[in-house]
Formats: sequence, C-alpha cells, structure tokens
Amino acid sequence: MKNLKKIKSLMIIISVLTIISGCTYNYDNKTCKKKFSKSWGNDETELIKETKVISLDNVEKVNTKIIMSAGKLLIKEDSVSLLKAAFAYNNEDWKPRVRYEVIDSLGVLKILPAKIPKTDDDEEHINIKNVWDIHLSNKVPMDLSLKFGAGDGDLYLGNLLLENLDIKLGAGSVLVDLKNSRKLSELNLKMGVGETTIDLSGDISTDLDASIEGGIGQFTLILPKNIGTKVSVKRGIAKIEADDFIKKGNTYKNDVYGDTEVTLNIHIRAGIGNVDLKLE
Repeated sequence: MKNLKKIKSLMIIISVLTIISGCTYNYDNKTCKKKFSKSWGNDETELIKETKVISLDNVEKVNTKIIMSAGKLLIKEDSVSLLKAAFAYNNEDWKPRVRYEVIDSLGVLKILPAKIPKTDDDEEHINIKNVWDIHLSNKVPMDLSLKFGAGDGDLYLGNLLLENLDIKLGAGSVLVDLKNSRKLSELNLKMGVGETTIDLSGDISTDLDASIEGGIGQFTLILPKNIGTKVSVKRGIAKIEADDFIKKGNTYKNDVYGDTEVTLNIHIRAGIGNVDLKLE
C-alpha cells in the first residue's frame, strides 16, 4: 500500500510538471491578465491574484525563508521595498502565507506554502496553476533559504546582498543566476530531478565555498574565467564535461587558480546524469 502511494505521488508530480507553465507577473493587473491568458488559455478569470509589499525597515540583516510546493517561481531584486510580491493561483487553498517580524536588528521574512488541497481526484492536482513573482531588497545583507518542490524557477539573485544561500530542489527546471555576486560566501545546493543551471560568472567579489549535491538529470555550472576556481567532484554515475578546465584526478581548475585575490572552491557530489562545467 505504501509503495502504491509513493508511485501515485510521483505520477502527480510528473503531471504537475507537464501542466505548469510560467509567466512574469506584472504589477499592472491588465498586463498580468494578458500574460496569464497567453500562458493558460482563456481561464484568467479563474485566477486569484494578490500582491504583498513590505517596506524596508532599519534592520542590519534579513533572514529569508521561502518554501514553495509547486508552480512557477520567479525571484528578482527590488531597490525600494524589502519585499514586493505578486501571487496568482486557481485554488483558494493555495493562498501563500507571508510573515515578517523584526527581532532586535534582524528581520525575519517567511513566505510559506498554503495547505495543499486534499483530494482523491488527480484532475485537481493536474490543473494546478500557481505563480509566485518575488522581488527582494538589494539594499540589505540577507541569508536566503529556499525549498522548491516541483515546477520551473528563474532565480536572479546576483544583485542581492546575499551572504549565505541554501537551496533544496525537488523536480523541474531551475536557473540560479548569481552573476556578479557581491557578498555571497557560502552556497549549499541539493538538487532533485530535472535540469538545474547555476551561473557564477562575472565579477564575484568575495571568496566562495560551495557544496552541491547532484540529483537525476542535467546540471550546468557556469564559472568565471578571470577568477581562480577549483571544482572537486565526487563522481556518481554522472558524466563530467569540463573541456576548458585543467583536470587532475577528480579536480578541475581554471588557468588563473591561485593567482587571484578571490577564489571559488566548489565541491560537487554528482548524481545520475550529466555535469557540464563551463567558463563564461
């Protein structure tokens, strides 16, 4: 019985990934309506839409936690507010919960999933429409913890003042854009099933230690050409592509490793699939 439940849950996830389509939610409702209509046919009247804005207080740092069960996730920067978010979903039970409090000089921001509708009808799961468009402040140092279940994600985080980033992925296709990162010193990523791309190119300003655990599928890591970089790989069944790197055993270095003020040290525990290391 337990095995049957696991199989059914996996089939639901696959169905969700097949149905979910993305769009960029504009804060102009009319534009938003057009984009949703284009992505999901003519059922835009069925969507529940709401926005949430939190002003930037006099805090020294913000700890942000985002958990999304399934859907389309977009994260970008905002230069005015701590949070400016837009949500669209087609089931009241998918209404997200946003919590914010200040403890001394530390802001604590949480964006959490709604209670997932319980139903024995798989059609209810297959027809999920759930989009989060989240803009976070680029003016205050931040630690970000993200757990994303199933769907597509475009995470443009390079212009945020991230210091620590922890990501756990389920199933889907996700881009993590960390180009020109200014403060990021620690990155932890655990992949699931699907396609994941991390872009660490550009003018990285601080030393970075990254730990990446592979899942099943395609993983692409884009690295800077002019910043010393070393990638250590503990190989699973994955195929490693790293034509632009100097290989010694399970270690890959670029030409300037050891000669630059900033150094990237990346540790990968590969899973099943392909690992593609590229220079920008």
